[in-house]
Amino acid sequence: MSILLKELPDRDPPRPEDNVRALLITGGHDHETSFYSLFDGYKDLGRIVDQNDMTTGNSILVKSRLGEMSVLGMFPIGRFVPYLRGGAYYAHNAMESNMIAAATGDQANWTVGAGLRFDVTKWLAVRAEWQRYNNVGHANVGVRTDVETSTLGVLLRF
Repeated sequence: MSILLKELPDRDPPRPEDNVRALLITGGHDHETSFYSLFDGYKDLGRIVDQNDMTTGNSILVKSRLGEMSVLGMFPIGRFVPYLRGGAYYAHNAMESNMIAAATGDQANWTVGAGLRFDVTKWLAVRAEWQRYNNVGHANVGVRTDVETSTLGVLLRF
């Protein structure tokens, strides 16, 4: 299991330079004698807010949440474990607005990433990771874009 927490400045709408607040919980199966792991998980990618006219309060809010399944190819070097990640995701996207009708759209696509894990003990590790989700969004909600995440997390083994 991996748990990630990051903070977001309390500002609406968020700016591109802001960090994104996320709670990420993933589960997986780690084959300690081999060089791969299978992971699945859930991510809330946050929201995009567009306020066209500050005087009337018109706004559009798009939220994306996804489930993913991926394989990690690991290359252990002592207690350091660099890895590559590849897999697929299925996302639910929802758009809310006080100007136009609400809409939703679901889609599946691929994801890739790379990271570095440091094993503190047999049951505890820390890891830094970069991951890209290809073409998140849906035509129904008016947004389609690649999403890249950088995470720092704690890995607990049971």
